[in-house]
Amino acid sequence: MTDLAITVSDLHLGRGNLQEDFKADKPFLQFCTQLDASITTMSADTHFILNGDVLDLWEVVPDEELADDAGTRIADHLFYPAETSLEQELAVDRGKWQIEEVLDHHPDVVAGLKVLAQNPRVQFFYTYGNHDAAIRSPALQTIFRNALVASGVDLGSPDRLVFGHSIQVPEVQAYFEHGHQLSKDESHFDDVTDPWQQADGFYFLRFIWNRLQAQFGYRDDTNTKIRLALLLLFDPGQPVPQDCIHFLYEYFEAYRLGLMPRIVKGPLGLVRKLYAKWREHGSPLESLPKVDASLQKEVESASVPASAGASPAPSATFAMTTLGADAPGLPGAAAYQEPELGPIDAYWKGIEYRFRGSEAPFPRLGKETITTFLGHTHRERYAFLHNAPRRGGVTYANTGSWTHGTERLMYGWASNDGDPFKNRGLRVFR
Repeated sequence: MTDLAITVSDLHLGRGNLQEDFKADKPFLQFCTQLDASITTMSADTHFILNGDVLDLWEVVPDEELADDAGTRIADHLFYPAETSLEQELAVDRGKWQIEEVLDHHPDVVAGLKVLAQNPRVQFFYTYGNHDAAIRSPALQTIFRNALVASGVDLGSPDRLVFGHSIQVPEVQAYFEHGHQLSKDESHFDDVTDPWQQADGFYFLRFIWNRLQAQFGYRDDTNTKIRLALLLLFDPGQPVPQDCIHFLYEYFEAYRLGLMPRIVKGPLGLVRKLYAKWREHGSPLESLPKVDASLQKEVESASVPASAGASPAPSATFAMTTLGADAPGLPGAAAYQEPELGPIDAYWKGIEYRFRGSEAPFPRLGKETITTFLGHTHRERYAFLHNAPRRGGVTYANTGSWTHGTERLMYGWASNDGDPFKNRGLRVFR
């Protein structure tokens, strides 16, 4: 009997407006249809893992919260941190509206899941990312499951769709986790198990990034990650939309009034530097020319200091993946992806940490794990983690992204068919 694990991540499904990151509805349906045929042909018991940031609950907001004067409305409808029963009830109500909006605007995605659900060999799993962290709430899990069922996705018993922070599939010796907890930036949660908390980046996105996307069409792809948003807004030599500075002021004002717990550090700690400068000018909510010029100068003068003794990074090369033998029965074509060159970064070292120890609720990994699959970074990369407790190391694979602007639609797969060292890896779907 063949066991198969298929994973997709970072769909970032929205509500169809300018914030929408997902533009692959029909390819996703085609992918699910072809995958269903492959599963039937292979007689494969299949784990289908939605590996985080599938529903973009950070970006699905009502239109009235996207206006240039929406600061107060945003603050009144943050709902997180939800510390009281009333706040938690309001957070669930908002989540229900968001889930319904996403499913209404992506009928082909629902149709694709419906195709897979009709195959009795498929078991569904949903791991939490940072953009869909709210679905850690059991109430929202029930709402999402019921909404899918109401849309014709036959999930049968509740056990057919399992939620969790991570998943291990011993049948194919693979581990799946979204990866935001390894990044140690504004997407990292102090307490990942608390469904009523959000990462710092949530607040920056709600006050600034959402409205910039809605008004100026900025894309959240690999070149415009949220951590670099301010550097984009104040791009030296480019016109600076006045609303950008106004949005920043509203964000600072909400923090000053205690309407949210923290502001992000931002690139080079720049956001906090700008906040201090804003306070020096008497905390004006409205944009003033003198203050604007000062903030603009501060941003333009920021630079990334070189690490002491660091050698120049080698140029990236692309080669056909050596992560596994080809499986022509699966959808797509052979994948090309970027190997990690030089010392692995802190994000990748986090996976090695998973092998040496555990940080609740994530498990300690062991010799039974051959491949680890992550998402989050929106990049297709791989590395061999030689310090893991397995001869020859363990493969780390990042499955990239299905969001708008990406070159390829990546998915990960692992199988127990034959030698597992030759039957795992990434494939690209075009």
